[in-house]
Amino acid sequence: MPSRDVDVVIPVRDGARFLPACLDSVVGQTCPPRAIIVVDDGSTDATPQILAEYARRWPSLQIVCSEPRGVSRARNLGLQASRAFFVAFLDADDVWDPSKLERQLALFVEDRPRLGFVHCAYRLIDEEGRPVNDIPISEPRQRGDIFSELLTHGNIVSGSASAVVVRRKLLDHVGRFDERLFLGEDWDLWIRLASVSEVDFVPERLVAIRVHDKSAQRRQRKRKAELILFQYLLILDRWYGTDRFPQGVREKYRQIALNAATRREKPHFYSSLTNALSFYVALRHCDNSLGRELFSGPLDFFRPMFADGLQAFADGLQAFADGLQAFADGLQARLRATLARCWVALLRVARSWFRLMLHPRALVFSVFQATLPPAKFEVLRDFVRRRGRSKTG
Repeated sequence: MPSRDVDVVIPVRDGARFLPACLDSVVGQTCPPRAIIVVDDGSTDATPQILAEYARRWPSLQIVCSEPRGVSRARNLGLQASRAFFVAFLDADDVWDPSKLERQLALFVEDRPRLGFVHCAYRLIDEEGRPVNDIPISEPRQRGDIFSELLTHGNIVSGSASAVVVRRKLLDHVGRFDERLFLGEDWDLWIRLASVSEVDFVPERLVAIRVHDKSAQRRQRKRKAELILFQYLLILDRWYGTDRFPQGVREKYRQIALNAATRREKPHFYSSLTNALSFYVALRHCDNSLGRELFSGPLDFFRPMFADGLQAFADGLQAFADGLQAFADGLQARLRATLARCWVALLRVARSWFRLMLHPRALVFSVFQATLPPAKFEVLRDFVRRRGRSKTG
């Protein structure tokens, strides 16, 4: 089997801006592919002209044209045209390192018949090819049998489809991309591949995933939580009810469903309730058993939602009660301080009156001072003083 027996499948729709860099990265591989199969999924820009130009310079480039049916349909058309022993996928806005295919194909040695597909680490670039550092990167970590991990932890195959090389006979065995899916279609295929084979990876970053307004990374961020949930339930339903379905996955997606039901921003309780009810009805009537059986009934669905609401209400009441207690404590302290000051003032007044009662002259003087004009009071006080001095003399 020649080491270059690999076909590259590239789906594209209106990808004229980034397609040349993508194709150049394939043409520049140290291990050239047998064929580059580009499926034009109904492009209306300059994509057909670019493909025609490359086809004149690169005889191994095959062009498949189709109506716009989505990336899963486009990849399946490419697989249908493929004849090589291996298939590598590449999105039209991503680029490969020159040694990518060579490094990955080297892992498919004769003594590893269970190895079904290989991926690699990746990096992120922007529209101009500059590094993007504000989005987390999932490094490859697990080799061998990763079937349970894929079901439990999601798509742990790093680098998206652009990082994967797979044995073509395995695709014939497990089936191609599920055309019902518009999200997670690659994860679904990796699960099926992992159910019958093992995986390996090259730890170096051999793929550059481009992030822009129309890229898969940006689109997934904008998806509604409930839309993502229904796509994931459709993927997992294939394994639900079998002995290979990991414990804990159903409970995990119950919580995801509750989060999705309560995440919709509604200003009023009635709107939130009717919104959650419509979400529950959609779950009960969805086209997969896992979604229908996430909750045993309306009470099973609404109980945790109301429990969270009641707990939040109770926490609010407790906070209000704590605030009232703090206010009462402060008021009581201020009242005590005021009463203490009044008591001290009263004692001072009482002491003053007591002194006046013990000294009648002082009492008389106080009465005259309060009733006479100041000038007359001074005359009276001088008279009393002189009289007192004459008596002592």
